[in-house]
Amino acid sequence: MTGSTGTTFSTSPPSAFHAQEMASTVLQLPQELRQKVELVVDASYPFEACGVMIGHNENTAGEVAVEDVFHARNLNTERARDRFLLDPEDHLAADRVARQRGLEIVGFWHSHPDHPAQPSTTDLETAWEGHSYLIVSTAAFGTNVLKSWRLDGGQFLEEQIVRPSCR
Repeated sequence: MTGSTGTTFSTSPPSAFHAQEMASTVLQLPQELRQKVELVVDASYPFEACGVMIGHNENTAGEVAVEDVFHARNLNTERARDRFLLDPEDHLAADRVARQRGLEIVGFWHSHPDHPAQPSTTDLETAWEGHSYLIVSTAAFGTNVLKSWRLDGGQFLEEQIVRPSCR
């Protein structure tokens, strides 16, 4: 379904997707940042939206703390309904902000218009280990489901998403 290059999304998950197994990490996503992503995703429908998450990666408790999210331009204009190509300039801009704030890029987010919030084969082909991948399922009525995934040993494992207790 989505990603920078590759194959068409099938509603059946790829073989490297394991919904039963959970990642050892937990994504801490404050409500206001979740809403920020949802607003962009809903406004971009029926096209894929994408962006970058910055924060603190994996502390000793396995928590990934998202401190800010950035919208990036989708440079894939030919297949924007089912693919994205995150603008490298926007990626670099988010990285600069992260470094200025003593943070790092902890992951990426994108939408799946009219498809499940599950990684596609294309997502698997373009993913990097050590990052969280927030996928937002969206439809004409708005955001449907939001899930986070982590690539581990060539397979995606779902991350639990929690709201931090205080910011």
